[in-house]
Amino acid sequence: MSSFVSKGVGRNIEELIFHASKYVFLMVPFFDKFYAEKLIELAKNGVEIKVITTTDPANEGYHFMVKRILEHRKSEVDESYKVYKSMLAKYDKLRALKIILPVISGVLAVLFFMLSIYFTSLYLIGIPISSIIIGLFLYKDLNLLKNYRINISVVTENYRRLEDEVKREREMLCRRLYLIGLPQDEKYFSARMIISDGGAKIFTMNLTRDEIDESIGIVSDIPIEVAEREFIITWALYENKKDELCKDLLKATAKEKTR
Repeated sequence: MSSFVSKGVGRNIEELIFHASKYVFLMVPFFDKFYAEKLIELAKNGVEIKVITTTDPANEGYHFMVKRILEHRKSEVDESYKVYKSMLAKYDKLRALKIILPVISGVLAVLFFMLSIYFTSLYLIGIPISSIIIGLFLYKDLNLLKNYRINISVVTENYRRLEDEVKREREMLCRRLYLIGLPQDEKYFSARMIISDGGAKIFTMNLTRDEIDESIGIVSDIPIEVAEREFIITWALYENKKDELCKDLLKATAKEKTR
């Protein structure tokens, strides 16, 4: 088993993460959002990710990862839905106007007819003019309705396509990314180990950019079968604390589907 002691030795850990193609099993008390983002990207690409860490408020990576997973592309879906609802509201107004204008036309016709009893010229001039004006409005609104109908179809299709795409990505994350956050009362959780298809190592620094690049630390190789055995034991020990991210994600997806 080889060991390395030097400043920036943590980059050996980065290599295992960045070049993983099958799985990454990580045990570390603290990691930052840079590495959280990398792990999420790996999960999106089909790499199995398992992380044992802490829920300490200072553990930026854990809280970033939870939020990022639960809100995966949520803003895009919400924005697309707003556009869809906005166009639908305008379309409904135009449809209402299409119904109201003939009614107004009829009321004006009756009004001009009644006034024509006293002023014949109003009947001869008023009704044609009002009919022409209302006819022009109707023609304009019918064209707008036609255009909106086409646009709504496109927007609806785009929204549903985006929704399905995000759903597939969320399901992939559910199948590939597992997270155990140990509570703050686990004061003595200090194990640091990484296993990937590129090997297994134990190390002394936290997985943050500053510590990886600047700290003087120790990184040691460990037989992968030993590392996997110890990780499996630890995972089983704390599995009851596993975050139910999949359940929450599927709830969010179901809620979006019912809108």
